[in-house]
This record gives sequence, structure tokens and C-alpha cells, in this order.
Amino acid sequence: MFMPAVSLSLTVFTIYFAQEYGVEINPVWFIIAVITSSLLAIALPPLPGVGLMLYSTMFAQMGIPVEAIVLASLMGFTMSLSSQREGKP
Repeated sequence: MFMPAVSLSLTVFTIYFAQEYGVEINPVWFIIAVITSSLLAIALPPLPGVGLMLYSTMFAQMGIPVEAIVLASLMGFTMSLSSQREGKP
């Protein structure tokens, strides 16, 4: 996996679901989210199913409800499928 892409997508999903579930976002929260997602992306082992563990760790740390993990996993899966289809006619 490409670490900057994992870190960026994890940060974007975290911000999106924080807004969706009404979690208060301030500059300190944002800095903690960026640092945490970067560290999680570096520590990510290249195994299938680790993304679910990433989302659960990140969302629990940032105060986002557990229900968002399923939606984030589906969004990530959908994005990976659409990127694979772009190169094919």
C-alpha cells in the first residue's frame, strides 16, 4: 500500500464522518487527526482486512461513533473498485 494515500484517505474519511456525526472539529483535533493517521499509515502491515482495524482505531481515538466504521469500509471498497475499472473499457 502507498503510505501517503492511506494517510490522506484515512484523514479525509475521519473528517467527513466527524462532520456527519456532529463531532466538534477544532485546530487541535485536526492536528491530532493528521498525526494519528500518518502514524497508523506507517505502522500498517500489508495484510488484507487491516483497513477495518485502522478505521476502528482512528475513529475511537477521535470520538466518532462505531457505526461509521462500516460506512468507511464500504466507501473505501467502492473507491478501490472504481479505480480498478477506470483503466478498463
